Amino acid sequence: MDDRFDRRELLLHLGDMLEVLSCLARTGRPEALVLQLAKEQNLSQDFGFLQALGPTMTVAEFSAGVASAFFLWPRELFDTEPNRNALASTVQQDLFEGNPDGWKAYAAHVQKKEKWFVTGLPG
Repeated sequence: MDDRFDRRELLLHLGDMLEVLSCLARTGRPEALVLQLAKEQNLSQDFGFLQALGPTMTVAEFSAGVASAFFLWPRELFDTEPNRNALASTVQQDLFEGNPDGWKAYAAHVQKKEKWFVTGLPG
């Protein structure tokens, strides 16, 4: 990944994740279901990747998952040789564990802009 546009797209996706996180956190409802709140807040229209999340994921679980899944991204994306598997695998483990169909849908969403995303990961 030596192309600056590849990195830009992933940084924009990270920004989308943080924007969703902020919108959900502002509701003050950590135990609410993400998909329900996303529908109420009209977030699904702008952030289609939310539909890939598990139907029972709460805002609190999503918040913890996003923090854990994406904390490596800024550092990795500015490394000379980013660890592509680390970028994808942390998201898979922290947001989609036990949700293989959701992971496939999410990966397909990201792959629209980044063809290499999840290539080389098992499963």
